[in-house]
Order: sequence, then structure tokens, then C-alpha cells
Amino acid sequence: MGKKKSKKISDSAYLKLQEMITDGLDSVLESMNEVLKNYPYPEKEAGAKEKPPVILIKKDKGKEKKKKD
Repeated sequence: MGKKKSKKISDSAYLKLQEMITDGLDSVLESMNEVLKNYPYPEKEAGAKEKPPVILIKKDKGKEKKKKD
């Protein structure tokens, strides 16, 4: 085989691989869109924002410092 023919074969193989990857990604995106369409989103009232709960963290001060004389 000459260089031109092997170049054409490698180019066609590369294009075929790109086409397969693109088709695979398209099918994944379509299935993800279907999942998102069917996801049960909770209904919220307009203007009502939920605030996250405030979490307070207390440090344990079990050991007291001893005074040196």
C-alpha cells in the first residue's frame, strides 16, 4: 500500500470513530433528558424561599488549664 492509500484508510477510520462517539454521546444526552423530564420536582410557592437550617458547633472545653505557682 502506498502512503496515500494508508492515509485515506486511517482518515476514514478516524472519521468513523468520531461518528460512533458522537452517536453514543447523543444517545446518552437523550436518555439524561428523559430522566430529567420524569424527575418529580417538588412544587414551591412563588416568593417563598426556604432557608437552610443554622447549625451551631460548640467546642468541648472539658480540660481546664492548671495554673502554675
